[in-house]
Amino acid sequence: MNRLEQQADDLAAQSDPEGAALAIGKAAMMAELLTQEAPTAPTKTIFQAASHLYRAQELGLRALALFQRTGGTPPPPAGVCQYLDQANLKLDDSKDFLENTPVTSPKETTNGRDHFLKKTEEWESLLQGLQEDFECYTTSNQ
Repeated sequence: MNRLEQQADDLAAQSDPEGAALAIGKAAMMAELLTQEAPTAPTKTIFQAASHLYRAQELGLRALALFQRTGGTPPPPAGVCQYLDQANLKLDDSKDFLENTPVTSPKETTNGRDHFLKKTEEWESLLQGLQEDFECYTTSNQ
């Protein structure tokens, strides 16, 4: 899972959002499988949070790829903004899982929680920036 996360980060840094989305999507699938096999409730919660975080990243990267494929200038096609809206929902789910994980868990779980909280905060900023750059503004009827 960590290797796929690193691969996605590397591909995103190389301006390959499609490849990055594919890699982080695989990490999300792995996190979903690990959730089912988790031995304790806190560990399960961490993997659930990771899965939602990775899906948020995947959706954000897919939005970026679609935006680039369609010319890269605002206004974007509706699909771009829909991807970003879905990504924000997944990110909120991840944050909820992480904030409800007991901090008294084993060190490994606490380290995972801290890592994913940091990534969640980074992606909140990234998604907000993408929405502003792409001119995706949420309306009251969405």
